[in-house]
Amino acid sequence: MYTDRDHRAIAGMSMGSGQTLNIGLTNLDKFAWIASVAAAPNTRPPAELITDPAALKQLKLLWLSVGNRDNLYRVSKGFHDYLTEKGVPHIWRVDTNGHDTGVMSNSLYHFVQKLFKE
Repeated sequence: MYTDRDHRAIAGMSMGSGQTLNIGLTNLDKFAWIASVAAAPNTRPPAELITDPAALKQLKLLWLSVGNRDNLYRVSKGFHDYLTEKGVPHIWRVDTNGHDTGVMSNSLYHFVQKLFKE
């Protein structure tokens, strides 16, 4: 069994996505794979979570996704914009869905296809 950070991921949808960013980005020693799907407003501001943008380059994958009809689109987009401004590598996936668990699950499916592959 692998127990190191390179073999540990954290992911979530909606409120779970906000917590994923809150926890994952402040525990880079524990997680190498982070996925946020349709983050909710419980997400702390990017500048508060990412005090050292260069440190995020050690992540194997940072995945952000949201639907362009999601009423919380601004939360994920704000994170994406901040990461882009700071030059942090990440995948930004926007589909045509709203804030619906059934369709958000599709985005997690796409993230899982990339997990633990280098």
